[in-house]
Amino acid sequence: MSKTDIHAPFNTFSGTIGKLVYREVDGKTIVALRPKRRKGPPSEAALAHQQRFKRASRWAKAVLLDDEKAPFYRALGKKMKITAYAAAMSDFLKSPTIEELDLSFYAGQAGQRIKFTAEDNGSVVNAMVTISDGDTHVFESGQATEVDPGTGYWTYGAITTIPAGTHVTVTVKVSDRPGNVVELTEEKAL
Repeated sequence: MSKTDIHAPFNTFSGTIGKLVYREVDGKTIVALRPKRRKGPPSEAALAHQQRFKRASRWAKAVLLDDEKAPFYRALGKKMKITAYAAAMSDFLKSPTIEELDLSFYAGQAGQRIKFTAEDNGSVVNAMVTISDGDTHVFESGQATEVDPGTGYWTYGAITTIPAGTHVTVTVKVSDRPGNVVELTEEKAL
């Protein structure tokens, strides 16, 4: 995508000329090739994608009308140099990620830490850790806390002592503001 600086008599310019599309973004005129349209009916995947964008658009419009939620997306948009609407759309469309689930400090004893990294383009608002036998018995479950706000580093302090030799399943589940949820599970022999 190329950028252009149009001088008088044009202060702003948008539209299509031939195969080029002109639009204004952040006070600058952007020039790009016109997207090619596929002929024929859209595929199932394309229809699903369109529906997801419609849901994202409705959610972004609603959240920007909410006096408590809108300031977050205005600030995020400013930080990302996009509109608050685009920031809210992006947050809806992109799920959080969990990386680096670190069980090296956990051996089944109360007080030991489970550490992980969880990030989102908006923010992770909820992080739960569950320790179970992998089937039906849950040894414990609770909220993880972010080490320092905005860092993406999370920790959970175990509250239950589990006997040595037990195989446990540790599940980390995180969610963001729009309600996207992801989880990561690892097994460990204590």
